[in-house]
Amino acid sequence: MKITQLYRGFGSWPTAEFNALSDREKQELFKKTSAVNGHEVVSPAKKIFLRTEEKEDYFDDKGEFLPLSVWVSQGYDGTDIVANTPATDKKTHPVLGLVYRVAILSTGNRGARGTKESGVICSRPTKPAKGRSRPAAKATPTKPAKAVKYEQAEEHAEKEDASDTTSSAESSSSHSSSTSAKKKKHQKKVSKKKKYSKKQMTLKEAKAKTRAREANKKAQVDKKALEKVYKSRQALAQQVASKIAGPLLSLTSVIARPLSLNVPQMVMNSARKSLVELQDLEKESMLVIGDPTKEFSIHNIKNVSLMITSSNKTELLMTQLINRLNNFNGC
Repeated sequence: MKITQLYRGFGSWPTAEFNALSDREKQELFKKTSAVNGHEVVSPAKKIFLRTEEKEDYFDDKGEFLPLSVWVSQGYDGTDIVANTPATDKKTHPVLGLVYRVAILSTGNRGARGTKESGVICSRPTKPAKGRSRPAAKATPTKPAKAVKYEQAEEHAEKEDASDTTSSAESSSSHSSSTSAKKKKHQKKVSKKKKYSKKQMTLKEAKAKTRAREANKKAQVDKKALEKVYKSRQALAQQVASKIAGPLLSLTSVIARPLSLNVPQMVMNSARKSLVELQDLEKESMLVIGDPTKEFSIHNIKNVSLMITSSNKTELLMTQLINRLNNFNGC
C-alpha cells in the first residue's frame, strides 16, 4: 500500500535518491512512514540524508592588540615586548593608547563527519486543495526599537489626551474648552518629547563618562607598567656603567704608555677596538641613566662580561709586551 502511495507521489519508485541511500537510512525512512497513511506517507520521503565529511589543516598567526599592562598581567615580559615588538605590531588606540600585538603561530587539523537531512524535489508536484489558496502575506517593514518605543509613548499620550478631550467635551461644548484641550494636548506632547530627549542625553553622558574613566584607568596601568620597564632599564645601565669603569680606565692607561707604540700593530689595533667599544658603551649607559625612555642596546649583563673579558685579555697582552720591551731597553 505505502509503495503505491510513494509511486503516486513521486511518479516512480524507487527513485534515484532512494537508491543512493544506505540500508540503515532506508530502514529509518520506512520507520518514519510506518505510522502514517495516505498522502502523509510522501512527506517523510521527500527528505533524504546526505553524508558529509570535512577535513582541513589550519595555520593561524594571529594575536590581539592589547595594552602592555594586559600582556604583563598574563605573564609576558614587558621589557622584551617593548624592546622587540616590530613597528607593524604597534598601534595607538583612541581609548587604550599604545597597544602591542604578540603574534603566536598555532597549527592543527580538524574535521567533521556525519549526515544532514536535505529536502529533494519530487518528480510530481503536489497540487493544493481547491478553494484553499491564500494570497501571500505582505511583509511588514520593521522599525528601530527606539522609534517603536517613542511611537508607543506618543500613542499612550494621545490616548490620555483623547480621554481628557472626551471628558472636556461632555462637560462643556463651548469653543473655549475645545481650544484649552488642544493646548493641553500640544503641551503634553512637547513635554514628553523634551523628557525623552533629556533622558537620551543623560544616558549618552553617562556612557561617555564611563568610557573616560575606563580609559583613564587603563592609561594609569600602562603608565605604571612603562615606569617599571624604565626603572629596570635605568638600573641595568647603572650596573653596566659601574662594571666597565675599571677595565676602561686600566686599558686607557696601558695604551697611553710610551712603549705601547712599539707593540705589534695587530695587538695595538685590537686594544684600540676594545677601548672604543667600552667608551661607546659608557656614553650609552650615561644617556639611559639620564633618560630611561631611550633604547638601550644591552639587554643582558652577560654580554658586558664577555666584552670586559676580551678587553682584559688584550690589556694583559699589551702589558706583557711593554714589560719585555722595557727589560730589553734596560739591558
